[in-house]
Amino acid sequence: MNLKRIVSSPLNIFLIIWILVISTFQLRVATFIQGYNIDQFIFPLVGIFYFSIGFILIYFLKRINKKQKKFEFYLSNVRFIIFYYFLLFFIIIIFFINLNFFGLPPFLSFFGYDTSVYLEYGRFKGLLFGLLIFLFLISMYTTKKLSIFMKFISILILLLYVSRGNIIFSILAYFFLLIYENKITNKKLVFISIFMIIFILVLFQILGEYRTGTEAFYNALEIKDEFQINNSGIIWLISYISMPFVNFLELTHHSHMYYGENIISRSIPAFLNFNAEAVDFYKSTLLNQYNTVSGYMGPVYLDFGLLGIIMYNFFLGLVLGYSYYFSKNNLIKSILITAIFLSFFVDYFFYFTTIVLIILSIIFNKFVLKRRYLNNDCINNYTDI
Repeated sequence: MNLKRIVSSPLNIFLIIWILVISTFQLRVATFIQGYNIDQFIFPLVGIFYFSIGFILIYFLKRINKKQKKFEFYLSNVRFIIFYYFLLFFIIIIFFINLNFFGLPPFLSFFGYDTSVYLEYGRFKGLLFGLLIFLFLISMYTTKKLSIFMKFISILILLLYVSRGNIIFSILAYFFLLIYENKITNKKLVFISIFMIIFILVLFQILGEYRTGTEAFYNALEIKDEFQINNSGIIWLISYISMPFVNFLELTHHSHMYYGENIISRSIPAFLNFNAEAVDFYKSTLLNQYNTVSGYMGPVYLDFGLLGIIMYNFFLGLVLGYSYYFSKNNLIKSILITAIFLSFFVDYFFYFTTIVLIILSIIFNKFVLKRRYLNNDCINNYTDI
């Protein structure tokens, strides 16, 4: 069994995530989580069905179009260093702008310093997080010492901003990049997967306890008494997977469409957002004011209703299928499949940070990596995954 092929398939990941959402939803860890009867199964089946159609269409297109020129990538070291300093320059600029106008980063509040809360601290965070995640990803392509430094800077600043979600995004995208770059064996895949699960649970436990407080977390999200265990990391993770689905299901009980307003607003920098009315309406539908996200389908349903759900899942199937079967840009593949992996939580596709990542991936693939076309008798191990 080829574990790498199974794990790297967007369709497999999509199915696994929906199984996790439905399974954790059945636990009903919070008092405000209701049954929703048949809806909890209908909408996942609609999403899976139309995503699968889009993905399988691309698969058959791949089967028909077998003739493709084979080539391999090789790195331009000079351009890589230029690109690296470009990222570092803007990261440092944004970091010190926020330091000057907003004071010490939120993480230092854990040590008694007076800081803003993580949601209110800083500006240009969508751009900053995109730059930091990309810095972490391309550390794979350089020397060991520089790679360690790039990873350290990226995770350090994300920790200072207490950005748990972006740390997880960075690590997951790097994990998938290892697979697409064929730099990992099946045996290592198992060990790394186990390590990642443990790491994520610890990250949820530690940052959750310091950022929110375990007692405050249990009270705010109305966690049932039987689930108030010492290892809050497990409950954090179950909550992150199941609770956004509650908000999505609640949205489906309201008929109010905004025709793209929410999707567009999520795709641009935060200071340009124009969907205040839609946000107010959305907040009025929340069963718990601390559970504020609605998975990848929430904003789409709010904008276009059931037709939006059908078209959006079909569109994702096409995009992920094309990326998986035709694209040679492994960075974009890794970013998109990570967005699928985290789709239970929030829509990472029409999201400014993800758009920044995709733009950087295209630039990096175009100007930093060079192509060398291969003869027919050559085997392209680099791109044929």
